[in-house]
Amino acid sequence: MPSFLLAASHSRAASAGRIRAECLAFHASAAARAREGDLRQQGLKRYYLKDYKRTLRPPASRGEGSEGRRARELVFSGIIEDLGTVKTLKRLDQGLRVTIRCHLPIAQVGIGDSIAVNGACLTVVAKGAATIAMDISAETLRRTTLGTLRVGERVNLERSLTMASLLNGHLVSGHIDGVGRVVSIVSEGDSRLFTFEVAPAQARYLVEKGSVALDGVSLTVFDLRGRRFSCALIPHTLAVTTLGQKSASDRVNVESDLIAKYVERLAASAAQRTAGRKPPMAQAWLASSAGVQP
Repeated sequence: MPSFLLAASHSRAASAGRIRAECLAFHASAAARAREGDLRQQGLKRYYLKDYKRTLRPPASRGEGSEGRRARELVFSGIIEDLGTVKTLKRLDQGLRVTIRCHLPIAQVGIGDSIAVNGACLTVVAKGAATIAMDISAETLRRTTLGTLRVGERVNLERSLTMASLLNGHLVSGHIDGVGRVVSIVSEGDSRLFTFEVAPAQARYLVEKGSVALDGVSLTVFDLRGRRFSCALIPHTLAVTTLGQKSASDRVNVESDLIAKYVERLAASAAQRTAGRKPPMAQAWLASSAGVQP
């Protein structure tokens, strides 16, 4: 082979070798970056989800009751986790202690955790092998149906949300606004059409196709007529909540939509702030042109 062809062959071989080496180095670098990204993502997951019970469910401080902790608690979703059964009721000086048998993962429930019972946020003060005990304050007894609980009665249970939870219902605070009643129940195949009636103070927050929590269950409002509205309950909801055991004239705990209450409060505050302001220059000029003092 002529020398110039031999030199060209060696040059091409060297170039090919350099290209292969560069490709291998590029792939190795990309793999290293991918591993680094995976490790960083896993580290963030561990950081945010590590020991979430301690960071998101802090134990109640000494002398702090259910209402004292609620401002710090996360919200609920209105998706019932378990149907508990009232085991014992003990009258307190200014309230009631209820012990409930349940199928919640007791090992994951800590003293001081918040659990919604028929929609009312309560604090766990004691627990057993398959039981949880909670104190109910006089204010909660006045505002809810919990004062009429009986031994053996079923109750809706839901633990508060964490950063690892799915929001399948809507934002529920566990602060009951009042008590409503079942007006009628009509069967529609395997489902049932409930009509409820609430006080005007709660009816003001109802909107067509909006959300409401009844006994802690997230439901969709429709056929809104003043203080009355309807909700359609599918067989699953009837089976896994206490609503499947309700009859006409039964009472239910009502929590209005949390976002609606905040919007009303913010709108009222904005209206108060602007009420005392002077009218804009253009508005003042138009008013003066019409002979009206602004």
